[in-house]
This record gives sequence, structure tokens and C-alpha cells, in this order.
Amino acid sequence: MGLFGKKPSDSKGSPPPGDEKSDEKRMSSVSTSQNAVASGSNDPPPQYQPQHQPQAPPAEPSLAYAQSPGLAMQPLQPPPPGFQTRFACVSLNMSDRLRFLNFSPEDFQAAQEVVAASWPRGIRHVQEYGGAMEIKTRGNPWSADVWGAEDRDAAKRMLRRLLGMLYNRGWVLQASLDMSKKEFDKDTLIFRHQSPAPLPCDWLAVVFSRADRLRFIDPPPPDLAGAVLATFGHTVTKHEVVGGAFEVKFYGYPWAANGTDTVISRMMVLNLLSTMEGFGWTLYACVSQMASQDMREADVMYFQRRVDWVPGAPVLHR
Repeated sequence: MGLFGKKPSDSKGSPPPGDEKSDEKRMSSVSTSQNAVASGSNDPPPQYQPQHQPQAPPAEPSLAYAQSPGLAMQPLQPPPPGFQTRFACVSLNMSDRLRFLNFSPEDFQAAQEVVAASWPRGIRHVQEYGGAMEIKTRGNPWSADVWGAEDRDAAKRMLRRLLGMLYNRGWVLQASLDMSKKEFDKDTLIFRHQSPAPLPCDWLAVVFSRADRLRFIDPPPPDLAGAVLATFGHTVTKHEVVGGAFEVKFYGYPWAANGTDTVISRMMVLNLLSTMEGFGWTLYACVSQMASQDMREADVMYFQRRVDWVPGAPVLHR
């Protein structure tokens, strides 16, 4: 037995059949090579002959490819067939105008009806303006300096109803952008269309009024109004319905705070959002819609709640 358990082969044994011819060929090859070296032959060694000829590379695909090095071999694919996203916008211009861009004629007609019904002073005229459709109102709904509180509330009510109408027609707000460097500029509202339209909602506007008040336009349901007063507790100095709006007045000036009071002001907003959600209301939009030379106006918060919401049900978030 060998070291690893194998029996060593017998060196004196006869070679297996067929090995004699192989040995003769090997000896002949070695002898031929030695003779060639001894004779100083300059013949080149035999060339390797491949058994298979190399094939030509495949033809390049017919697709167009990006030329950028970072996008090499990335086919330029068209968008999926049948899919298209529609965007549109509403801009609040000057102190008395709304411009509608990329809406259908039917959508714009519905917007005119909302403005005419919501703004007490009505519409002055409608015109095409650089590719957009423009509504010019009588009076100045976007100016906080010209009219009283009732007109300012009516402007919020008009925009609240406009948001609700567009929502019911499938136009869901994506962003409110401050995209202008002009003095007294206001937001542009960006909408994305979805089909089918979302389920209908109730709507509520909440305004940071002056430096110490919240105004709810129109007055909220009694249970929500009571919950808001309970949330802010002793910080409320008075509350009343004024001009068709529910107004809450606070101690101090939370909307013009300084120092660490700014933290308290923001905590008040978080508590308000939490209270609103407890009654099914979720924040839909914050819009800068008033041009003012003083500091009495900040963003307007617009809340929505599904009409079929019941206590304990999930709260809608867009």
C-alpha cells in the first residue's frame, strides 16, 4: 500500500495497450527537433491553425443611443404609450386679476362662475392674455390696504371655493410657488389633473390675522370651534363671530414674535394642525394671496375634509 492508501504501480510491468505507438511518436518528434537545432535550420516553427474561423461581430442595433459618455449604450426610449400628465396653473396678479393657464374652456367657464358668485363686486371683464385666460375683478381682492375685513374674507372665500371646484373636476394642487421677485408678488398655484376625480370634500380657510388672531372662514362646526378654544386655553383673550368668520384673539402678538417666543408661535401652529386632524381636517394648501404694505397678512391655510368622514375614520392626505 502507498502513503495515501494506493498500491504503487509495478515499474516492470508491461505498458498498457496502445502506449507503444505513442512512445514511438514522441521519440520521433524529439529526435526531429534535436536534428533541426543541430543543423541550424532557420525554418519558422509551424503556425497555429485554428479549427474555427473567427466570426464577424454582430451588426450594430438600429436603436439610437445617447452620445453622452455617461449615458453610453443607454437606449432612448419613448414614454409609455397612452400615458400623459396634465398640469395647469392659476396665478394671482396685480391686485385684481386671476390668470388661468392650460385649463380647458369648460374648466375656465366654471372658474368664472365661481368668481362671479363668490366675489361681491363681481367681474369687470374676461380676456386672453399671452396664452392665458384672465379674469379681472371689480375691486381689489388681493389688496389688504383698500377694503375692510369683509372684503378680505370674501377674497379668501372666493379662493377656497375655487380650490374646491377645481378639485371636484380632477385638478389637485401640487404646489403654491412664490416665483416672482416683484414687490407685492403673490403665489402661483400649480395643479395636476387626475382621472377619476377625487371624492368631494368640505373646505375651510384659516387666516393668520393681524399679529394676534386666527380667523376661520366660514365659521367651523361647533365641536371643532370648541376644540380649538380648548387647545389654546388661557392664551385666548376673546372669541367671536365677526363678518361671517369665527375669530380667536390671543394674548400678546404670536404672529409678530421675537426671540424664544417664535418657538411658542410655531408650537401653536402644530397644536392647531393636530386639533384639526382630530376632526378629520387636513391641510391642503398654504397660499400667499394678499399684497400689503403692512405686516397684518401672512399665508392663508386651506383645509379639506372628505364629506363622508366620520370620527375614527382615516384622515385624507393628498
